[in-house]
Amino acid sequence: FFKLWRIVYPLGIHYGMLFFVTLIGMIIISIGVGAEYAIDSTMNNSFLSEVLLENELNNALMKSVTVLTGLANLCACPLLFLFIYLDNKKYPLGKLSNKPHAATFVLAFLIGLLFCVIGNNLLISIRIEEFFGPQENLSYLYGGNLFVEILMIGILAPIGEELAFRGLMYRRMRDYMPAWLSIVLSSLIFGVYHGNLIQGIYAFILGLVLAYVYEKFQNIIAPILVHAAANT
Repeated sequence: FFKLWRIVYPLGIHYGMLFFVTLIGMIIISIGVGAEYAIDSTMNNSFLSEVLLENELNNALMKSVTVLTGLANLCACPLLFLFIYLDNKKYPLGKLSNKPHAATFVLAFLIGLLFCVIGNNLLISIRIEEFFGPQENLSYLYGGNLFVEILMIGILAPIGEELAFRGLMYRRMRDYMPAWLSIVLSSLIFGVYHGNLIQGIYAFILGLVLAYVYEKFQNIIAPILVHAAANT
């Protein structure tokens, strides 16, 4: 039970922060949209449709997904860093944190770019949306301001996810099981964690690459760069 709990609870930290930040964001957005609705109703001397209010609220929430995702990962990072630091002190035999050559990081970034091109073209070529339908949440996630997308999804999200999934979950798996099994299991969980089938398939394959890169280069910065390059 202790081993299972030690592997799983970092994901609870990450998910809990996503839930908390999203909840706060939803409250703030709901208050803002509701106030705007009340002002418009007063100025027009009439009550606007509740359906219209609901649609406006849903659109505002969906458009904020990118920002909320990035902020949640940013908020989770200090706590995740703390547990990684404690792991380094308590379980020195299992730590993966050496200092490779700078060329390693360039290679990691190029691997991320290459995977993104190959992975996306593969999913497009097999026409995956014809089987599972279009994923509307992806259009909201990648449909806003480019700078915000790069900062939140291309930088902050990979850092938070890699600290949780590779820096803690995968590394702790390696204390109890062989590398190949840790790579497969952590990638499967990574895919399921994304919550929809198309992203899940992509994330599972990407997870295999990320865990292998972490195992190969033995530094958490390497999979962060791969992940950041792929997302960007």
